[in-house]
Amino acid sequence: MKKAFALALAVLMVCTVAFAVSTGNQAGYPGGTSAADNTYMQSVVPGQSIVFTQEELGLTAQNWGKTNGNFDPKKNFVSLTIPTGSDLIVSQGWVQTDETTYKYVVNTKPNDTAVLDNNADIIITGVKVTVYGVSTPALNVSYVKEVNGVTNYAYVSSFDELANFSAKEPGENFCPMNAKSEDHILAMCFDYGRKADETDAVFAAGGLNVTNMDKTGKILYTVKAATVDGQYITAGSWNQSVAENNGGKVNVSVPLKAGDKIYFGTVNYTTLSPAAQKALNDNLTRAGATIKASYGYGAEQVIINRPAELTVDGMAKGYCAYMVRQDGTLANLNAKFDDNSGLLSFGGTLTGPVIVTDKALTATAVSAGGNGTTSGSGSGSGSTQNPATGAADFIGVAAALLVITGVSAAAISLKKD
Repeated sequence: MKKAFALALAVLMVCTVAFAVSTGNQAGYPGGTSAADNTYMQSVVPGQSIVFTQEELGLTAQNWGKTNGNFDPKKNFVSLTIPTGSDLIVSQGWVQTDETTYKYVVNTKPNDTAVLDNNADIIITGVKVTVYGVSTPALNVSYVKEVNGVTNYAYVSSFDELANFSAKEPGENFCPMNAKSEDHILAMCFDYGRKADETDAVFAAGGLNVTNMDKTGKILYTVKAATVDGQYITAGSWNQSVAENNGGKVNVSVPLKAGDKIYFGTVNYTTLSPAAQKALNDNLTRAGATIKASYGYGAEQVIINRPAELTVDGMAKGYCAYMVRQDGTLANLNAKFDDNSGLLSFGGTLTGPVIVTDKALTATAVSAGGNGTTSGSGSGSGSTQNPATGAADFIGVAAALLVITGVSAAAISLKKD
């Protein structure tokens, strides 16, 4: 299948991932995704990242720590003061986005139920940046000040001003937390969660009605029962089929029931970094494998916090199915071929693109519900928990790859959209 194999060789976008939770979904780090869902501060969808550029941290080509003339992340130290919400941070560190550019990425914890409430769940009160061998910090700034014994926070007057807020220069505007308003938008405070949409997901005759649902992953929907043609429907599914040029077709079904909390995201090969693409390519080359079908060649949209059931038309016995993680490693979806139906079937929570290959690849096995992993290759089984990945890697961490909070070159900029 030339198209699917070519994409594994040719799609070279985003950043080179370097830490526990990967980030990015376009070339570089786009602007904000959820500020419009908040009134008094920036919003962070669980799993998104707060991203600082080198310039934003006061680092220039003249003052940053270097090795052989190049920026060295081990010689430039960033210390963030986070008195509120540190438990919502899963990792932070430098990420290389191209040959000469690094960004400092603060990764938030995935969460399927957190809802925006206009409260500051994560507060950054200070940033200090030091360079190896240099006594004076490249940046040492506070975003709070004490006024008559009350803590005041840096603010701007509009989301347009927030787009131009400089982490290096917090300005002179500070207000108490209880004074936040549409004219006092807190600059370094973050509301963590998804917007709970008033339009619930409702069952229809053909399954879940998703016509007007947001597909960016930032809206949390509640599945509601419905009466259709006199029948009261409390359970059903969301379904999608994607056909390949060679006749193969991937059919995805996500079983649902009334009361489920769901959100949509996008699985797409273009979220993979050059390093991740190379890891996938090397895996295919070592096995002499060909991609026979894929899901995620386009920007397929799927409910990403519920296990899906998948079947693939036109496959053969012995074929294997994998979900591609953001770093290019694979989660084995334990595909089974049914001799009676001639269908390949498997399951898992889809937070990344899926490939079906004619030979087994090096991967980590995952149960159908994504609850546990075992190390191994092909479709082997076992029961040894892999502490380096675990279920969180398949469901939670991979979900974090789909969306990010961006920081522009001049400002922390979750623009109101």
